[in-house]
Amino acid sequence: MKKILWSVCWRGLEEHYPNRQDALDRWDQLIALGIEAELYEVEAGERRKLR
Repeated sequence: MKKILWSVCWRGLEEHYPNRQDALDRWDQLIALGIEAELYEVEAGERRKLR
């Protein structure tokens, strides 16, 4: 079974989260503050942009 991580990228920073809900909560928080952010799913070293 491959491990899946989620990351939120904003202003040159990248934060990693063990589950999707935590990453979505952080992404929502940044968007609400007017900060442009991107959400990625990372599996086996490959990133897939979700938002």
